[in-house]
Amino acid sequence: MTKRGQFEIMGIAIIVAILVFGILIFFVLGQGNKPENIVKQYSNTEFAQNFVNVLLRTTAESCNGNTVQDLIIDCAGQKQITCGSISSCDKSKEIAQKALTDTLSAYNKQYKFTAARGTTGLIEISSPNPYSCTQKERPGRQPLPDNILLTLEICG
Repeated sequence: MTKRGQFEIMGIAIIVAILVFGILIFFVLGQGNKPENIVKQYSNTEFAQNFVNVLLRTTAESCNGNTVQDLIIDCAGQKQITCGSISSCDKSKEIAQKALTDTLSAYNKQYKFTAARGTTGLIEISSPNPYSCTQKERPGRQPLPDNILLTLEICG
């Protein structure tokens, strides 16, 4: 009788071990996608912020060494800088459009880039596809002097 009791206990122990192993596999495989989403969201946010920072520091060709930041600030205010015959507003939009097309459009990412002074829009550039983002990532934002705010939203 004692051997039969030992077999029953061993059977129960094996069943419990199989259940624990199954639950462990469920949690490991079930949670596999979540870290990827966090990394993707983080990388899109970091990319958006870094893109805006690099864009602002880009030196505009034929503009006497002025950066895109200088052009946007001038566009919002005095409008005295010209790049050949092109205004600071048009030149900054041209540079931003080329940079966005060469990077985000090349990877079929939807985006919306804006530069505004208060409620007045200075530049607005959207991806070639109609911008309809259902899963927005946190945008990259950069404030500039004179109440200017640059924003880049990348669709996840």
